[in-house]
Amino acid sequence: NYCSQTWNLVDWFNVVAGVGLSVTWVLLLLRTNATLKKLTDLLGPDGLVKGAGRTELDEFMTNLEGSLQFFSFTGDLLKIQPISLMLRLFKAFAAQPRLSLVTKTLSESCVDMVHFGLVFLTIFMTFVFAGMAQFGKEQPDFASVQRAVYICFNILMGDFDWESMTSIGRKEAAFWFLPFMLLMFLVLLNMLLAIIMDTYDRVKNKLGSNTETLWSQGKEIWQRWNGKRRQTRISLNDILASFPPEDHVEPACAAKISLPDLQDQVTKSNPKRALPWAQAQRVMRHSEAKYKEEHEEAPALESMARTAQRLSAHVTKARKVLRRHRNLCRDTVASVCGTAPPAPHADGELLAPLALPDNAAVRGFADRVSALEK
Repeated sequence: NYCSQTWNLVDWFNVVAGVGLSVTWVLLLLRTNATLKKLTDLLGPDGLVKGAGRTELDEFMTNLEGSLQFFSFTGDLLKIQPISLMLRLFKAFAAQPRLSLVTKTLSESCVDMVHFGLVFLTIFMTFVFAGMAQFGKEQPDFASVQRAVYICFNILMGDFDWESMTSIGRKEAAFWFLPFMLLMFLVLLNMLLAIIMDTYDRVKNKLGSNTETLWSQGKEIWQRWNGKRRQTRISLNDILASFPPEDHVEPACAAKISLPDLQDQVTKSNPKRALPWAQAQRVMRHSEAKYKEEHEEAPALESMARTAQRLSAHVTKARKVLRRHRNLCRDTVASVCGTAPPAPHADGELLAPLALPDNAAVRGFADRVSALEK
């Protein structure tokens, strides 16, 4: 369970990146000092190179080249550290509901974006190779795959030079440019935005309109800190520590308690600090509201199940009554018409069509039966 949580992996990535960067920086300093020491040994008092042999110079140049390569590697590793810090900030944002809106949107839309990205990359690379075939002989920007990918991305972002593209001919340039803009820019990019915005709306609806804002949470933190400083309230952790862990709660302890019981329980655990009456009221009120919020869905589902069972029983009873009425109507019409009773039909058909004689009374009776059927 620990490794399955994404934020725990982010923490370990941050730790590994920080330790690796620190070790690399220390090794870089040691290599730099060693290179400077060798350079000092090669220079004389006047700052000129001594009469060193070719071996000493080659050794110094090899050491200098290794130091430069290690310095470049340290720079590459240094680029990873801001990314790890950014991921750490995302974890901090997850603690605030409204700040976590962006992170939850990205995490929930990740699967859809991966599948979309596969389609997008396939079509994008198709246009890249088509652009190399179309402009590669005339335009240096399309002379290689790397350059073509770069220029196609710039075109997708709106940075393109139409005049240079028309050097091979306006019709030839439009033959590649118009489908690229229509499909990649107008269709696929807007589909990507639609995926993200759809997930954003879904996540925002889950949060609701009464979600705590950043300033209200800051105000609450200030009130709690100020209350503990003035000793008008105690920490919520101390209140929670007054009760046994959830895995060891006895049935009697799990029952609803009163305000005096709550104060007594906290006072027994922490005799030096009594739970104020106002804070006890707040704790009980918020705890009860949280409990109802977490368990309101189950009673609703149970009520719906009971309603469905009662409705099913009523439907079964109504079908039996309709079946008896159908048989009675069929026998009555058959006796009036002087014909044999028709064969029973499906439950949904109360009265089967009959060949009635041309009689006004019989027709009126059949109309009344049809009205009863409707």
